[in-house]
Amino acid sequence: MNMMHPMSDLAVFVRTVDLGSFAAVGAETELTASGVSRIVTRLERRIGAKLLHRTTRRLVLTQEGETFLVHARSILSAVEAAEADVASVHGRPRGHLRINSGTAFARHRLARLLPQFMDQFPEIAVELSVSDHRIDPIADQVDVTIRVGPLGDSGLIAVRLGEVRRVIAGSPGYLERYGIPEQAADLARHNCLQLSGFSRLA
Repeated sequence: MNMMHPMSDLAVFVRTVDLGSFAAVGAETELTASGVSRIVTRLERRIGAKLLHRTTRRLVLTQEGETFLVHARSILSAVEAAEADVASVHGRPRGHLRINSGTAFARHRLARLLPQFMDQFPEIAVELSVSDHRIDPIADQVDVTIRVGPLGDSGLIAVRLGEVRRVIAGSPGYLERYGIPEQAADLARHNCLQLSGFSRLA
C-alpha cells in the first residue's frame, strides 16, 4: 500500500512490525526513522494505547499492540481488496502482490521477469521474499509461492509453471579414475555430492 494512502498510519505501524525497526521502514518509504516513529506515536495517541515498547536494540509489541496488529492487517487487506475489485471493473489491476520463491528461481527467472511485469502493471506493488524452505502461505500472508515438487495435501490452488530437469554429473577426472556408472545402482559405490533439505525431491 502506498504510504501516502489515507490509511498510511496503519500501514506504517504494520510495516514497522514486519521489518522490526523504524529505520528499515524509513529506508523503504523515504521517510526518516524519527518520522516513522512520530507516525506510530501519533497512532498511539489517537487510539489511547501504547503499541510498541521501544528499546535501543529492538521494538516489541505490547499486549495492546498485538491485538491492534490483527485488526490493522485485516483493515489494510480489506482496503486493498476493495481497491482491487473496483480497479478490476475498469481493467486496471492494482493492489499488493506478495510472492515467495526459492533462491534459484528468484535469481534466474523472477529477476528478469519482474521488471517487465511491474512496467506492465504499475499499480501493483510487488513484495518478493526469498527462502529455500517450504512456507505456509496462509500463516505467512503470501499470495503466491513458487516451489518445485508435488503439492502436499492442502486447499491451495496449484498451477504448473514448467518442468525442472535434473541431471547426474561428474568431472572428467573423476569419471576417468572411478569409471562411468551405467545404472542407478552403480551410484552406491561412488562418492556423490547430494543436495539435502529437499526430501520431496529425493
